[in-house]
Amino acid sequence: MEECEALCTRVGIMTAGELRCMGSIQYLKNKFGKGYLLDINAISGKLDLVEQFVHSVFPLATPLETHVNRTKYRVPLDGVTLSDIFGSIEVSTVRAAVVVRVVERLHREWIHLSVC
Repeated sequence: MEECEALCTRVGIMTAGELRCMGSIQYLKNKFGKGYLLDINAISGKLDLVEQFVHSVFPLATPLETHVNRTKYRVPLDGVTLSDIFGSIEVSTVRAAVVVRVVERLHREWIHLSVC
């Protein structure tokens, strides 16, 4: 999918031989990408604190993956902006437990899964 994003201006997603949607990457992200991906690396032993924080600030957040000290959440777009997400992280006391923060619109793969 990275090659497609770099080389093409329009993308079509097919499922079972049927064209489901077509448009630019940004159009598809806006239409089918139903949220942000919040990726957090926590300091060893602080993952529980980070999980409590995420659920208190973003009650609709859904955990996607957890590996050792890294966890990923899907945060729905419902009234949430990037500034809300980063502001909440900066103000919170959990900030000392967070090593790396990545917040981005959901990937093309997640869009493909939501369309199909």
